[in-house]
Amino acid sequence: MNNTPPPEPPDDERLISRCQAGDMQAFGVLVEKHKRRAYYTALGLVGSHDAALDVSQEAFVRA
Repeated sequence: MNNTPPPEPPDDERLISRCQAGDMQAFGVLVEKHKRRAYYTALGLVGSHDAALDVSQEAFVRA
């Protein structure tokens, strides 16, 4: 039985630095970490499921 806790995920600053260096895996981690909040924020602004998906996806692409 392994009692070692799982490693802590990298913080956003480190992930962003890695993204800026071209690390697509870091980008994927950031998207997974924040996509739910981005979607619900967009949904509150645009009021439509489809539009919220488009807006939240566009936000990640532009970032």
